[in-house]
Amino acid sequence: MRSGWACVLAAVVASGVAGAQDEDRPTPQEAEQIPALIRQLGAEDFHDREAASKALDACAWKAVKELEAAAQSDDPEVRRRAGLLLRTARAHGDESRWLEAVRTSWPDALKAGRIGEPFFGQLETPAKLEEKERQPQQDVNASTVDTGLEWLAARQAADGSWTGRAAGGQSAAELENTAVSLLAFLGAGHSTKVGFYKARVLDAVCFLMRCQRADGAILNPGWKNVDAMAHTWAGMALAEASGMSRDPEIARAAQKAIDYSLKELRAAHGGFGRLPRAETADLVSTALVVMHYKTCKIAGLSLSAHNQEIDSLLENLNTFEDKEAKAFRLVQGGATSAEATFLGVLAQSWLGVKPEKLSPYLTAAWKTYRSVVAEPEGPEPFIRWVGMLDMFQQGGDLWKEWHNSNRTCLAEGSIDEGEDKGAWKLSGPRRGAGKVLSNAFNALSLEIYYRVPILLSNP
Repeated sequence: MRSGWACVLAAVVASGVAGAQDEDRPTPQEAEQIPALIRQLGAEDFHDREAASKALDACAWKAVKELEAAAQSDDPEVRRRAGLLLRTARAHGDESRWLEAVRTSWPDALKAGRIGEPFFGQLETPAKLEEKERQPQQDVNASTVDTGLEWLAARQAADGSWTGRAAGGQSAAELENTAVSLLAFLGAGHSTKVGFYKARVLDAVCFLMRCQRADGAILNPGWKNVDAMAHTWAGMALAEASGMSRDPEIARAAQKAIDYSLKELRAAHGGFGRLPRAETADLVSTALVVMHYKTCKIAGLSLSAHNQEIDSLLENLNTFEDKEAKAFRLVQGGATSAEATFLGVLAQSWLGVKPEKLSPYLTAAWKTYRSVVAEPEGPEPFIRWVGMLDMFQQGGDLWKEWHNSNRTCLAEGSIDEGEDKGAWKLSGPRRGAGKVLSNAFNALSLEIYYRVPILLSNP
C-alpha cells in the first residue's frame, strides 16, 4: 500500500508548487514531509519503501542534509536507498549549474574566442589499482601511454565510469571523462574482446550504453538535458568500440547516437549547438558532430538516411571561417583565435579538405600559438590533441616544429613515482575539467604517432 506521506509529497512536487520558491529549498509542505519519508525508507513493507524512494527522488536535491544523515543510518536498507538518492541530488545540482553556465558564460566565452568548460567537478586520487605489473614497451611513446592508461585504470569507478569527483559523487564531467578515457584505451588497441584492459573497456562501454535514452541521446546519469559535447564524445567512443569489436549491441547503440547527433543537435539556423535544437550554432559543437560522423563512417555504421545533413557539414563549418584572416572563430561574428583555427582545420580535414588549402591557416595559427606551447603548463590538453592531429596531417616544417615543442613534455613528462605515477606533470586543469580528462587527451595525443593515418583517409 502506498503511504499517504508519499502521495502528498509527490502531488506537491508534480503540481509545481515548489516552482514558486527557490528551487533548491523545500516548500513548507516538503520540509514537513521529508523527515517522514526518510524514515519510511526503512519501512517493513517493500511497496512503502519504494513509494518513499520515488517521492524523495522527485525532490532529492532539496533534502541533501537529511539524506546524508540517512546514509549513515544503522539500517542497511536506509543507507542503500539514501545513497542512491544522493546521486540524484548531486546530479540535479550539477545539471542546474551546467545549464546556467551554458546559457551565460558559454556564449560569452565563445564570442571572446576562448574554448573551455563552464562547469566541471574535480577529481581526487582514489586507491591504487591492484593489478599485475606489465613490462613497458620499448618505444617511449607507447611506454608513456602504457603508464598513462595504468593511471587512468586505477581511477575507473565500479560502474565503469570516470567521475569528476571522489567518493562516488557525480559531476558534469562524468560522461565526457568516461568517453574520452575510453577512446584512449581503444586508441592503444584495447577493445571489448582483446587487450590487457578489455574488461575495463567493456565496463566503460556498458556504462555509456546505460546512459543512453531510447531516442539515442546519451546523458550524464540523473540528467534530463542533453549536453551536445558530452553526447558526441560518448557517441564517438561507442562507434570506435563497435568498429573494433564488431559487436551488434554496441553497433546498435552507436547507430542511435549518430542518428540523434545529426537530427536533434542541429541548430535553428544551421550548424550545431551546445543544446539540442539551439537557436545558434558554435564551432566546438559543430566540429564535434563532424568528428562523430567521421568516426561512425570508419566504423561502418549506416549513414544513408542523413545525406542531406552530411552534405551540409562543410558549409556549416565555413560559416565560422574568416578567409581573409586565414582563421576561424568559435561563433559567427566572434573573434578569431588560434584555438578555433586548429579546431576548424581539423574538422575540415576530416571532411576531405586538402592539406595545401589548410596550410596557410595552420601557419598563421602557429605564429600566435607558439608562445602558448612554450609555457610551463602548455596548451589545454584538448587543444594540444587537436593541434597534434592537424600538424601530423600537414607534415613538413609545421609538423617538425609542433613535434619538437610538444613531444618531450608528453613522451617524457609523466610522473615516475607516488600516487600519480603515470600521470602527466603538465596535466593542469582544463578550466576545471580535472586530471582524468587532461590525462586522457595527453594519451590520445601520443597515440597519434602510431594510429592516426586511418582517420585521415577515405573522407
